[in-house]
Amino acid sequence: MALPCRAAALRHRLKHEYLTNTVCSETKPQKLLKSMLYLEKGVPRHQIIRDLLEEMRELMCRPEVGFSPVQLLERLQPFAAFSVDKRMVLKKAVQKQFAEEFGLAARTARLQGKSERFVCVLDEFLNEGKSGSLANGSMDEVQAAARELIIELGDLPKGIWLWPSQESARRDT
Repeated sequence: MALPCRAAALRHRLKHEYLTNTVCSETKPQKLLKSMLYLEKGVPRHQIIRDLLEEMRELMCRPEVGFSPVQLLERLQPFAAFSVDKRMVLKKAVQKQFAEEFGLAARTARLQGKSERFVCVLDEFLNEGKSGSLANGSMDEVQAAARELIIELGDLPKGIWLWPSQESARRDT
């Protein structure tokens, strides 16, 4: 069971609701275009996806709402008795270890790269749609970029990242 966090909820929404069930499920370029231009609460769906990708990248680096276990220092009762200074020292130490062992910089960079690629091919697809020259190849590129992003999102935790136990680490080697 994963401990919930904002980043994991957003990861799930992006991966399943938008990329898998919206972008990758379409079989015709015109249907994908219509889906991307569809207004959700007055905002085109492609803009919602862009905004969620940007938010995901921001959340990755914010310990209080990202995947970092630092947020547990504020949420768990035993730490409430600690002084603010002691909690700050603990937060810094936990965040440092998390960033190293989770591979935060590398994961953030990969997510950034896959997100930029997806947005780039999506923009090309939308521009083709505006000019009336949609092709299956451009839809395939959008879906391929979405699948790469789905894989990257799938490699992220489903909740607050906790260190593997020594037993599970031994099984993995």
